[in-house]
Amino acid sequence: MGVGEPGDWIRVITRNSESAVKWDQPPDMEYGVNLQSVESLVGAADDRIVADDWRCTDPRPVTDVHFWGSYIGWRDQTELDGTVTPPGVKEFVIRFYTDIPAGPDPDQYSHPGELLYQETISNFVENFVASIPHFDAAGNLIDYEHKFAYDLDFTQPFIQQEGTVYWISIAAVLSDDPEFPWGWETSDGHWNDNACRFWIANAYWDDINPPDFEIPSWYPHDRTDMAFALTVAEIPPPPTLELVKWQQRPDMKTGVNIKSDPEQMATVADDWFCLDGSPVTDLHFWGSYPGWQPQPGIEISSPGVEVFRIQVYSDAPATWSENFSTPDKLLYETWVEKFKETYVGPIDLPWGEVEHKFRYDIDLPRIFWQKRDRIYWLNISALPKQDYPWGWESSMDRWNDVAVQGWYTDVSSDWWAMLTSPSFSLDFEDLTAGSEYLVGDVFSTSGVLVSVNPFQWSNGTWFSGGSAIVGTAGSAGGTGNEINTNNVNLEFALPVPVTDVSFLFGEYGGNTNLKINGEFINFQDYKEINTEKIGGVDVSVSNGTGNDNGEIKLAGTVNQLATGGQEHSIDEVTFSKFLDMSFDLTTCEGPIKWLQFPDMAHGINIYSSIDRPIVADDFLCTNGRPITEVHFWGSFLDEQENVHWGQDTAKPPFAPAPKIEYFKLSFHSDVPAGADPDMSWSHPGQLLKEVYVDQFTQRYWDSIPHTDAAGHIWWEHKFYFIVELNEDPFPQRKGEVYWLDIGARMADSSDPFHWGWETSKDHWNDIAVLGDGNQWQPLADEAEPLDMAFALITEDDTPYCEGDFNRDGDVDGIDLTVFAGDMLRTDCFDTGDCEGDFDYDGDVDSDDLALFSSDYGRQDCPCTMPEDCDDGNPCTEDFLDPVTLQCVHEDKVCNDSNSCTDDECHPETGECVYTPRNCDDGIECTNDECDPAEGCVYIPEDNLCDDNDPCTIDICDPPGGCFHQEIPNCIQACCLPAGTCEDLSTLICEERGGQAMGAGSDCTNTPCRAVEHDTLSYSPIRQVTLTSPDGRHELIDVTGPMEMDVYFEGPREGDAQDDDGDNLDEVEIEIISLNLSGSSSAHGTIKLKTNAAFPSIGGIEETTNPLPGRLDLPPFGNGGSPANSFFDVFVEVEIGGQTHRATAPLRFTGRITHKPPVQEDTVTCIPAQQVELFDENEKPSGFFLGCGENP
Repeated sequence: MGVGEPGDWIRVITRNSESAVKWDQPPDMEYGVNLQSVESLVGAADDRIVADDWRCTDPRPVTDVHFWGSYIGWRDQTELDGTVTPPGVKEFVIRFYTDIPAGPDPDQYSHPGELLYQETISNFVENFVASIPHFDAAGNLIDYEHKFAYDLDFTQPFIQQEGTVYWISIAAVLSDDPEFPWGWETSDGHWNDNACRFWIANAYWDDINPPDFEIPSWYPHDRTDMAFALTVAEIPPPPTLELVKWQQRPDMKTGVNIKSDPEQMATVADDWFCLDGSPVTDLHFWGSYPGWQPQPGIEISSPGVEVFRIQVYSDAPATWSENFSTPDKLLYETWVEKFKETYVGPIDLPWGEVEHKFRYDIDLPRIFWQKRDRIYWLNISALPKQDYPWGWESSMDRWNDVAVQGWYTDVSSDWWAMLTSPSFSLDFEDLTAGSEYLVGDVFSTSGVLVSVNPFQWSNGTWFSGGSAIVGTAGSAGGTGNEINTNNVNLEFALPVPVTDVSFLFGEYGGNTNLKINGEFINFQDYKEINTEKIGGVDVSVSNGTGNDNGEIKLAGTVNQLATGGQEHSIDEVTFSKFLDMSFDLTTCEGPIKWLQFPDMAHGINIYSSIDRPIVADDFLCTNGRPITEVHFWGSFLDEQENVHWGQDTAKPPFAPAPKIEYFKLSFHSDVPAGADPDMSWSHPGQLLKEVYVDQFTQRYWDSIPHTDAAGHIWWEHKFYFIVELNEDPFPQRKGEVYWLDIGARMADSSDPFHWGWETSKDHWNDIAVLGDGNQWQPLADEAEPLDMAFALITEDDTPYCEGDFNRDGDVDGIDLTVFAGDMLRTDCFDTGDCEGDFDYDGDVDSDDLALFSSDYGRQDCPCTMPEDCDDGNPCTEDFLDPVTLQCVHEDKVCNDSNSCTDDECHPETGECVYTPRNCDDGIECTNDECDPAEGCVYIPEDNLCDDNDPCTIDICDPPGGCFHQEIPNCIQACCLPAGTCEDLSTLICEERGGQAMGAGSDCTNTPCRAVEHDTLSYSPIRQVTLTSPDGRHELIDVTGPMEMDVYFEGPREGDAQDDDGDNLDEVEIEIISLNLSGSSSAHGTIKLKTNAAFPSIGGIEETTNPLPGRLDLPPFGNGGSPANSFFDVFVEVEIGGQTHRATAPLRFTGRITHKPPVQEDTVTCIPAQQVELFDENEKPSGFFLGCGENP
C-alpha cells in the first residue's frame, strides 16, 4: 500500500465522519519503527522533533491531523490487548513549514524552512491499534512495539497553496523526565525525500537516512517517511451549479495586489477568451487592501469597498509598433454596490508585509452579451469606504498577453502599459557564506533555482573546472552575501517572462560572459556593452571600466539570464514579474455541459496516441443533453528525447506546428472504484461511442515556462482544439458518470514530436487513467492527482432576452424606457453605458430596435437577477441558496479564537464585540485561570489549604473548599544527613536535621540517596589516539551518545556532602555506557564502549560552597562557578570487527557548568596516557589507546 492509497488502517480516523483525506502515508504495521519526537518542559539536551514533507493537492485548508506513535521501551516484552493505560502525552505541538529543496547549500538534503503555523493541542483522542512483534534475522523475537493512533482537530485551519510542498512536524510534550519517551511511527508509503530530525539544543535539521542510530539493523527500507494523514472539513461537493466560462486563480503564494481606482485614472484590465458565446451574468475576483493590517487574533472585518466599477472592452491585438495587446473600445460599464466579500486568508509578501486577501462575488445588474471565439478585456476598479486603497489580486495563471494598467477617457483617448509587479530581489542572504558550487550544481536562493554552467575564455575555449563561492567582501558594491564567479556562469531560472532586470557586478580581471534570451556574448569589460541591444533588450551599464564595480540594467522582456566571469562578483539581482489578474466568469445558462480548464501555471501534457496507450478522464452528465462539441487542449513532445516542440523559445517557432492527421475520441461507461477485482481504481467501462475526426479547429493558446531539475527554463506551447459532433452527437443520461479518451495520429510518422493531452487545474472524482481500452492505470505525478483539460458543449437553445435590462424576467415598460433613452445614441464607445447597443457597434440604431422589438412583451426571460436577500439585520449573513432558490439568513459568526472572551455581534453596528470572561468561582483554594483554548479553568491547589499540621493531609475539594484529613499514625520515614533512614516523628526528624518523607512512608520503601540517570546525545570525549601493532599512530575523531548515573548524598537530587574535609561538597558519578564511533584510515570504523567488567567511576566537586549540603550547580543551586569533575573510563574497543579491552582506565578531568553537562562544557585527558588493549583471550593485542585533544 503506497502513498495516497488508504487501506484498512484509515478506520482509525474517527473524529469527523465528514472529513476527506487530502494526504495519507499509512503506518508500517510490519517493519515500522518509532522515532523519538519529544519536547520536554525543561528543555532536555536530547530533545528532538521529527518532520516529514508532503504536497498540497487540494486547496482546502487542513482542519485535522491523524498520526501513529508509541512509547519507546514501554512494556516491550509483553503483547498487549489495549486495556492497559499507556504512559500518556500531555499535549502535542503541530507545526507546518515551507520546503527547502535538496541542494548543495547549506545541506544536500531537503528539510523544513520557515515556520508557517504552530498549534499546541491538549484535547485529542488516543486509540490502541496493535502490538507489533519485531524479529531478528534468525526469526527470534526481539520485542513488541505497541502502536497508538491519534486524532487531533485544529482550532484554526492551516491554509496552503495547491501544488506546494510543505513539511509537518509532530512533537509530544511529556513530563520533565519521562521514563518512556514518545516516538512518531514510520510509514511504508514513501514520497519525495527522507524525514528530518531537529535537534532543539543545536537548532539543526538532520537527515534521517538509514542506517541511523534510532533505526534498527532489521529495518528493510532504504529511506524514512512518517505515518500521518491530513484531512479537510468536508467531502468535495458535486460540480457547482454556476456555469464557469473562464477561470484565472489567485496567486496565494507570491501574488500581489495592484491598486485600481477609477478616480485616479490608474485602473487594471486583463483579457479573456469567449469559449461558447453564452452571456456573462456573474463575476468573481480577488483583492485586498494594501497597507491594512487587522488586529491579530480578531475576526477579520475589512475596511470595505463603497462601489465597484466593472468595464468590458474589445481587444486591440499586438502590432509591430505595440508589441502587446490592449483594451480597444469600451463596450460595457456598470457600477455595483451590492456584492459579497469573503475573507480568504493572509499571505506573507517577499518584502516582509502580510496581505489579507478577500474574494468578491457579484451578480451583474446588467448582463454582458459576448460572442464566441472573441477576446475581451475586463477592467475592475473600486472606490473604498475608508482611507485604505483597494487592489485587484494577481493570478498564478497566465493567458495570451499580460494585464495592463492605464486609463480610457473616450474612444480616441486612452493609454495602457503592461502591468508589472513591485521589484523582487535575490540578495543571496539565505545562502551560507563560504559555500562553494561547482559546474553542474544547482542551488536555490529566495525560491529561484540557479545552475552553475561552464565558462568561455576570451579565446573561445569552454572551461568546466571553475566554481562559484558565496562571499562577503562587497566586491560587487552591495552588503552582506554576494556570489563570486571564478570561471563559471550562473544561469538564473527567474519566473519568466520578467522585466526591469538589474544586478550589481564586480569585475577585477579576465573576461566576462553574458547570455540574454538565447544571445551569448563574450567581452572584456562591462563598458563595452553599454547601450547595446542583446537578446532584444536594451543594456545600460554604470562603471564597468575594469577593476571596479557597477550596475547593469536591462530594459525589455527577459526570458533567459546567465552571467559569469573569471574574477567576477554578482549581487542584488532584481526583476519585476509580468502579471495576469485573478477572476472567474460565470453564466446563468449556456451550452457548456462540463469544463475542466487547463492548468496555465503548472500543467503538463500526457502522451496520448491512437497507436500507444491512450489517456481517459471521467465526467458527470449534468443536464442530459447530447454532446455536440468537444474542446480540449494539448501540445507536442518528443517522448524519447524528453523535449517539447520549440521549447527553447518563448513563442512558438515560425515553422508550422507538427501536423495531426486525425483524432480518435471514445466515450465509455464508468466502472466505479472497487467494482473491478483486477483494477481497484475507477476506469472506463463499456465502449459507447467512438469517432475518428480529421476535420477540427486548432488554435494557438499560449506558451508556458517550466523549470527543470537542472535549473534550465523551457517553454511548452499549448494549443486549443475543437471537434464538432453535430452530425452524430453523443447522448447521455443526467446524473451518470462517463469517461472520455482522446488520442492523436500524427500526419508524419517520422516526426519525433507527438501530441499530448494537457492536464487541468480542476480535479473531480477520480484521477485520469492511461490504457489500451482493456487495461487502465491511474495517472499521478508524485502523488498529485491528474485530471485532463477539456470542455463538453451542447447546442445552446436558451431563449435569451437581451431586452430584459433589469433582469426581472420580462421585457416591459421599464425596459422600454431604458431603451428609448438610449435610442439614436452614438457615443456608446465613450461611456459604455448604452444598454440598447446590443451588437456593441458604438450606437443604438434600427438594428438594435429590431432586436428589442422582438423581445418586447416576453415574460419567460432566463438569467433573472437573484432575489435580494438582505433582511436589514447587520448580524446575519444573507444569501440565496443555489439549490432551493430560497433566501437563507445565517447568524454572523464572531469568533476571535479565544475562549476567554464572550463573543457577540453588536445588533446596531454589526461589529463583533469581545468581552473578557469572569472566571472567579468563589472557592478560596482554586487557582482560577482562563486558557484561551479551553476557557475558564479551575485548578485545585492543596497548598492553599495548608494548616501547618504535619499529621493532616490537606486537600482542596471543590466545591466544598479545604478538607483536612487526620493521619492516624504520624510516624514517617526520615532521611538523616548521613544518608541513613529512621522512622521518626516529624518533630524529631527536623530536630536531628533530617528530612521527613511524608505521612505513610517508612524506611523499608524510601530511598535516601537519589540517583539521576543522564543520557547525553553527545560525548565530551571527542578524540582518541590509536597506536597499532605496526607502530602507526592515529588521532581519531569520535562521536556518539553517553549515559551516566549520578549518586547524590541524600534523598533529593542535588544533595551533596563534603566527604574529604575541604569544605567543598561532592557527589559520585559512574559512566554507564559509551557508544562512540570514528574512522581509522588503517582499520576502518572503530567503536568505543565501556568495559562492563570494570566500573568507570568518577566524581563532581564544586569549586565554591555558598549552599552547604547542595551541589552548587544549576539546576540544583545558583553557584556562579563551574565544578571540577573526573572519571576513570575502562574502555572496550572494536577494531576491524575484533573486540579489545583495557584493564587500566583512562582518566579524564573537566570543568562543568551544569548538571547534566552541556555540550559546551570541556573535558581534558591527562596527557601522555596510554592503556594497553587485550584481545578476547586476555592476551596483549599490540594496540594502545590514548587521549586526543578533547576541547
